[in-house]
Amino acid sequence: MDDLESKVSLERVIATRELNARSSREPEHARENEMLLRLLEALANTPDGILTSLTSAALEACRAESAGISLLEANGSDAIFHWRAVVGELARFAGRRVPRWSSPCGVVIDSDMTQLFRWPARHYAGYE
Repeated sequence: MDDLESKVSLERVIATRELNARSSREPEHARENEMLLRLLEALANTPDGILTSLTSAALEACRAESAGISLLEANGSDAIFHWRAVVGELARFAGRRVPRWSSPCGVVIDSDMTQLFRWPARHYAGYE
């Protein structure tokens, strides 16, 4: 069985419905204010690193395993996502370029809403 045959459907890796079942956290205004102050300091002192600072803040705020920022760029007739900043479990993917059609980021743009992916490597090649 080749890699394409062994990949599961996109519907099996999207777990967005689970977000509605989760209880909301109480606001942590002091913590959020501290993060905003750190971001302002990073912007003032190291503006070239602001994307990494933002992803680190998102990782902390969401208590996530990974956070990243990818930018959609033209690549001739195709579009690609360039992972400009990635922290946490997926940090090894920082700098990688991925075709829009084979990226979880493309699904987020197409759906125009937040998506929760569970084990995206089961569907997308190159995320192992």
